[in-house]
Amino acid sequence: LVNQSVMNPLDTPFLLLNSSDLERALKILAADPVIDILILHCSVGMLKRISQGTGQAFREFKECIVSFIKENRTRKPLVLALMDQNYSGGLQEYATQLREANITVYDSLRDACRSLNRFISYNESMARMSDDR
Repeated sequence: LVNQSVMNPLDTPFLLLNSSDLERALKILAADPVIDILILHCSVGMLKRISQGTGQAFREFKECIVSFIKENRTRKPLVLALMDQNYSGGLQEYATQLREANITVYDSLRDACRSLNRFISYNESMARMSDDR
């Protein structure tokens, strides 16, 4: 994985269609010592696509994420950032379903990054306070 970041993400929308491929990719990414957090940026359109029919692919996607979070030996956090670039609706519906499965979900990549920035700032502040003692 060369030059992958928030500004240049690993583009993997079709991993959502196959939970075993998604699981394998998440394990590889989590094992990378340079990566501190996994942010899975999911489009509402793709979530709608995997929810069609019986919804089995969406259930498998959720189960894959929950399983990864529970069994993740690196203990690196995995969060989802949703996007609805076509304003097709359904973002809150999917966010609610994923949150009910105990998956951390942000309504946008910006919200996820803003939250991460606040977490980092808080920890830096706490470190400075302990250094001052």
